[in-house]
Amino acid sequence: MKTEHMHSTVYNILKSAFILSLIALTTASCNDVNFNGPNRKEQSHMNVHLTDAPANYQEVNIDVQGLRIHYTPVSSDTATVDTTEGKWIDLPVDPMKVNLLDLTNGVDTLLSSADLNPGRYSELRLILGDNNSVKVNDMTHDLKVPSGQHSGYKIKFNTVLQDGENIDVTIDFNASKSVHQAGKSGKYILRPVLKASEQGNDTTSTG
Repeated sequence: MKTEHMHSTVYNILKSAFILSLIALTTASCNDVNFNGPNRKEQSHMNVHLTDAPANYQEVNIDVQGLRIHYTPVSSDTATVDTTEGKWIDLPVDPMKVNLLDLTNGVDTLLSSADLNPGRYSELRLILGDNNSVKVNDMTHDLKVPSGQHSGYKIKFNTVLQDGENIDVTIDFNASKSVHQAGKSGKYILRPVLKASEQGNDTTSTG
């Protein structure tokens, strides 16, 4: 009887040790699971700068009110664009009056800095207000902006922002080609010629 009792005790000890080992192994495996899933996307970041080329004016002042960009999600599985989900995003911009001629020879100003979802970003739109002017021969003149300004001036742009990627985009506002003087009235009119560039890729648009 003592032998049987001893065998039963040893069996129970081994059984308990096996169960405890199994529990420990299961707990460790659960700790390794990423409940966020392998396809969780990280926020990306975009900085947008404004610059200009030299022009034959004393000042070209523009009234910046907003900046928009078109966003379309990209499938992480197929890397294709889902055009049904595209939308316009208003980038954060503090309204400002900028003398474009202060932004020449490599100088620029930061228009917007934003955290964005990964995906395709195509076309920017620069929105101007009514307080635009040009200074010529020490005289300041109103710079008339055509009626389409409220929807923004289109700037061709195309990039795919990857998970966690940080990029810098520069908008080159060519003042020399954008300011025109009307023949009879002598009024100055703004028809923006804009170029957006990022990592060596650039496109040009005219307003």
